[in-house]
Amino acid sequence: MAALARNHDTSACDLCLIALLLSITSVTLSATLLGPYSPYCVSPLPAANQHTDVDNVLVLLRSFHLSVGFFSGEGGNTLFSPHPTNGKGFTRNTNTFSMLPHGISRTTEPNVLHLTATLTLTDLREHIDENECVCGSYRESHSISFFLNGYYSSASAQLCMVDMGRELSRRDTTKHYADVNLHLQIPNPSSLTDPFVTGSLKGADFLAISLVTYVEGSNYKYSESASCSSVPDVAAAT
Repeated sequence: MAALARNHDTSACDLCLIALLLSITSVTLSATLLGPYSPYCVSPLPAANQHTDVDNVLVLLRSFHLSVGFFSGEGGNTLFSPHPTNGKGFTRNTNTFSMLPHGISRTTEPNVLHLTATLTLTDLREHIDENECVCGSYRESHSISFFLNGYYSSASAQLCMVDMGRELSRRDTTKHYADVNLHLQIPNPSSLTDPFVTGSLKGADFLAISLVTYVEGSNYKYSESASCSSVPDVAAAT
């Protein structure tokens, strides 16, 4: 049984939080996957953790930090119910997501990393009222956070994670979703021809949600070869 939290005040998490979370990294990664992994993640296969130096952990965590991306799909409509406007007007939606990794370890498989992270979906709505007497707007933001555990393969560039079953509540209101699983394609290294992180979030209680963002980190590689047509000699042409 998966769990999530709804919050009205959301902001991007700074990477400095990673340093604070390093103290609990070993505890987080030593935990057994609470949700079923193999039914939803054919690849990468799980592997045993190995000791990972702190400096290496920081570098690896930064490479999986996604500060802002966008989501779409019918699943988003299920998670975030529509709010009709009163009178004349319209609502403008901005659907974003972020992923904050808080535990990572190398494994006995050289190309496989064990990762824990929090994926947060945020629905920002700006309501524009255009009544005869009043013209104004107001915003409201709702977020849902999933606590995920899984594996990344640098050979296939695939990340697959399942919900750990942790639960947060707000104002004594708790919502549960079963069988939540995340699939992301994260190019390593990224390039001009392959700069995007793409994938989907699925659950037993909501349809697939499509995710897309740019690769972040310091390992972005520009192509060394470029095919550009030669600039014509203006002087010779005249």
